[in-house]
Amino acid sequence: EFSQKSKSQAAHTPGYAATEQVESAGHLGPWTDIYAVGGILYRTLTGNPPPDVQDRLSASVRGRPDPLDLDNVASGERFSPGYVDLIRACMTVNEADRIQSVADLLGRIDHLVEPPDFGALEEWLELAGADGVITSSEMSTLLTKAESLGLDVSEARKHVADYAHSHGWRIEGEPECSVNKKRTRSRWGGRAYRALAAACVLALGGILGVVLLNLEPSAPDDESETERAGDAENPPQSDDDAADSPNGDLARELIPTMVSIPAGSFVMGRDDGEEETGTAHSVELAGFSMARYPVTRAEFAAFVDDTGYQTVAEGEPGGCTTLHDWYSGEGHYWDHLPIANWREPFFDQDADHPVVCLALEDVEAYITWLNDVTGRDFRLPSEAEWAHAARAGSETQFFFGDELEQACEYANLSDQAFVEAEPWAGWGWRPRVPCDDGHVFTAPVGNYQPNTFGIFGALGNVREWTADCWNATHQRAPNDGAVRTDGDCERRVVRGASWYTKGHLSMFMRESVSTSHYAASDLGLRLAESE
Repeated sequence: EFSQKSKSQAAHTPGYAATEQVESAGHLGPWTDIYAVGGILYRTLTGNPPPDVQDRLSASVRGRPDPLDLDNVASGERFSPGYVDLIRACMTVNEADRIQSVADLLGRIDHLVEPPDFGALEEWLELAGADGVITSSEMSTLLTKAESLGLDVSEARKHVADYAHSHGWRIEGEPECSVNKKRTRSRWGGRAYRALAAACVLALGGILGVVLLNLEPSAPDDESETERAGDAENPPQSDDDAADSPNGDLARELIPTMVSIPAGSFVMGRDDGEEETGTAHSVELAGFSMARYPVTRAEFAAFVDDTGYQTVAEGEPGGCTTLHDWYSGEGHYWDHLPIANWREPFFDQDADHPVVCLALEDVEAYITWLNDVTGRDFRLPSEAEWAHAARAGSETQFFFGDELEQACEYANLSDQAFVEAEPWAGWGWRPRVPCDDGHVFTAPVGNYQPNTFGIFGALGNVREWTADCWNATHQRAPNDGAVRTDGDCERRVVRGASWYTKGHLSMFMRESVSTSHYAASDLGLRLAESE
């Protein structure tokens, strides 16, 4: 695991210094400089120096309004909400919620000067609105996609609303009478705002130069600076790179949000036999990237629509292992069902749910297509990479601690909601976790809290394929976390828990499944990429 060492307080200028500069906790990085950039933008906008972060922290503890008072600034008609939102994103007190990279910051500034291009998002909008309703889960998927396209989420939300209303579609949760009404959309107020944006960009030149220098800091004296995973989203591809890929627009649309996982060592397996059946095995990994979310139905549907691909479960003999009552009509059984597949796993799913019922052949076909379209080199993670990203440096039973009662805040598991669902309520099934996570079957990706690396769904929702051949123990496994290619390669290692997890629950569960045809309604995939 990564070492935890104290960090001395850094020299700082009040008002422009971030939390991690004035408190002993936290980590310095590009996000620290970005807080100072936000302070400069704030002064440019208001004419006043920004409040000291310690005053902001004190107000938060006392339940008082934030002295930054951006809500009041945003209420004025002189300023673009996008500009105010940029300052808010730069000056978030919590470093993990702040803009994390200069690339992201520059992209947001560009959007203030030039109107954002919602073309790629509108293609997804057309699919979501085909039935005349944008559901809450579809809205969540659209906003996640907007984020991956580099769009401002608040602006994207407004655009979705405008677009839906102009087409006569209803947005779930809005009063019926709101449909077809014109909405006032926040736009730049002409040349004055463009001039202001341009002036801000010029004023930031010197500061951004300093920030850029900090993108590649010298090696730290201790390991504490390497603890931070995913400085956060690690924007996976620049517009130039996407334009150079075989299909520019489609590439930008399909590239998943990736999280940078830091290099480091950890212990995989346990000596007490409670987990993984193998002895403890020390692994030293290089840094790599892991997808923030599992692959969704919408993402896999784009592959099928583009290629006409038919999954193994849709062929002959076909089928998928799922919970059903098809044969007897009485009682639900976890069994192979010949007519089940990713389109119909025998429970309801929305576009933002993880795709399931995919055999390894389907997974490899999807990844090959995605790499051809995007020009990237996505792959399945090795078992060690998966375990490292899921643990997020923890030594407890779960990445959030040892208390199972907390699980429903972080995962979709076999819970109270599952055992009380019709038609098997009253059968005496016992929940695997003593809480209610709100879902019986799969849940939207990103529906629960992430681990400290920023990975969503590390525990629960769906089990996930890895690239490793099956071995009952970790003996003779690579020490560098590479894919294990010895052992039974007719079977692959599957990691994690799911909505149907049975037996002893551990977030580090591992199983073996056949590479030839096995597909299950609680088994999905998550992408990795070498750095």
